[in-house]
Amino acid sequence: MYNISVSILALKKKKLTLVIVVGLLLTVTLSLISLVHGTAEFGLEDILNLLLNRGDVRNIELIMNTRVPRIVSAIVIGASLSVAGAVMQNIFRNPLVDPYVTGIASGAAFTASLSALLGITFLSPSSSYALPAMALIGAATALTLTLMFSRLGGETYTAFLLSGVAVSFLFSAATTIVVTISAGKTYGIIFWLFGSLITSSWRYLFIMVSVSATVVGYILLNARKLNIMMLGEDEARQLGVNVPLLRKTMIISLSLLTSISVAFNGIIGFMGLIAPHISRILSGEDYRILLPSSIFTGASILVLADMVARTIIAPAELPVGAITSSIGAPIFLILLSKKYRRT
Repeated sequence: MYNISVSILALKKKKLTLVIVVGLLLTVTLSLISLVHGTAEFGLEDILNLLLNRGDVRNIELIMNTRVPRIVSAIVIGASLSVAGAVMQNIFRNPLVDPYVTGIASGAAFTASLSALLGITFLSPSSSYALPAMALIGAATALTLTLMFSRLGGETYTAFLLSGVAVSFLFSAATTIVVTISAGKTYGIIFWLFGSLITSSWRYLFIMVSVSATVVGYILLNARKLNIMMLGEDEARQLGVNVPLLRKTMIISLSLLTSISVAFNGIIGFMGLIAPHISRILSGEDYRILLPSSIFTGASILVLADMVARTIIAPAELPVGAITSSIGAPIFLILLSKKYRRT
């Protein structure tokens, strides 16, 4: 029995190593491809000149202050939303939920639209953090309302999900009203509402990477408990897991990951749904392997989607959320039909 356990552990370590190596190679490869493709095309010589700190100053400026921050943002946001989705589906024992189910995205959209109506934009140097801050306030408000309403329903999973849906509709309606009465003042925010990495910058990345790395690290440390949670709450309690505490800390962590992603780059649809499911197909249900797999899967998908958004109608650009939603909607319908047939 001991030898079997050791063999299983060794196999899981090999699988984890394979996931990390392959995921890292895939992410780096797609990042390099994305680096050289866009409205302005670059070749190997341009990249070598960049590494040697020589060549056209304008090319170096474009690569270092536009392309690279954008790619890093795609990696961070893709990984964050993917991890949030994977854990959310575990906590609520529902494969069809995503990080936006708490109403966070709609709350952020409302306050972001309101800030645009008031004349606060990303393009103003004096208020570069104002719109993200407003979006974070909206996200926090939406989460607070969802938690309050769920308590009225007995704090069950169903009550939480239904509360999130209600809050989402509430803020979506408010956003529609703001955009309608703004008479064109919120035109610029429309692009942000569909998700875009066009505003990516090093100063935003400093905050995003710090928060996301800390929260994802905490979630990874609880991977074993998430595995136990798949057995059911009663079994998890018997095995020593403080289920209410884990649930609350996970919801707060996932909300923070989602809020920081939405605040700086808008609502990127379906990332938290499709990436975890692809990761499950590739790596299985063990969260000690699934979470690292989700990190690289989400990062790779968003890097690829952003490259498509930048190049498909160049020199114009599509919102990256439109690309991920185009991919995610059919996958969601397939998952929904499978779940219905099983039921």
